[in-house]
Amino acid sequence: MAVAQGPFLAAVLLFVSLGLHRSSPLPACPEPCTCQRAPLLNCSSSGLSLVPQGIQDSVTELDLSHNLLDSVTLDQPHRNLKNVWLGNNSITRLSLCIERKVGGRYVSGRHLRRLRPWSKQGCVSWAPTLQLLSVERNQLEQLPEGLEGSESLQVLQLSFNRISTLRQEDLSHLRQLKELHLQHNLITSLHPQMFQELAQLQVLDLSFNMLTSLHPLMYVSLRNMGVHVRLGGNRWQKRPATVGGG
Repeated sequence: MAVAQGPFLAAVLLFVSLGLHRSSPLPACPEPCTCQRAPLLNCSSSGLSLVPQGIQDSVTELDLSHNLLDSVTLDQPHRNLKNVWLGNNSITRLSLCIERKVGGRYVSGRHLRRLRPWSKQGCVSWAPTLQLLSVERNQLEQLPEGLEGSESLQVLQLSFNRISTLRQEDLSHLRQLKELHLQHNLITSLHPQMFQELAQLQVLDLSFNMLTSLHPLMYVSLRNMGVHVRLGGNRWQKRPATVGGG
């Protein structure tokens, strides 16, 4: 009987070991976030001053709104990440780049802030398949850095910030962009060809900025594209014609 117990005990231990291995829990949800629905990592209203570590590759939606963040960066590309909400924080500058190629070498995201001006080549984005980016009600003074690394972006929400200037090249790569919300900023002027590369654009909200005029070429371009443009609440020297019904 004693002889039989040896193989039996070994078999039991092997079974338990395999069972523990197979039932080992998934990586813990980053504190103090909630992961009740697997693709959504909800870190909203959590008093965060830093982005949580250990965000899993399976996450497709990331909500960091209503926190105390003054910057946001991730340390690796999250290729399944589609929607990111960063509204109601204190973000003054936002980069989607993990690193950039500057002077023939790559510079990591933590050193990018030291570069003036930032390079426009070789951005390695932490959200390369991003479709929605919402950064409303922050302190941004310019468009997010590295947008060209998220060419599938469809909705860009930047309302209620402090953006005063737009450069044409900042948006030219966003060929899938459908909605651009820039209301309640400090924009004073626009390049005549600012939006001509955005063939999919449907909604452009520029209301409540500091615009005094709209170049005729821009008006014609937007009208031909059928874009719904909102322009109310600016400082027009002469009231512009309605474009696309807005």
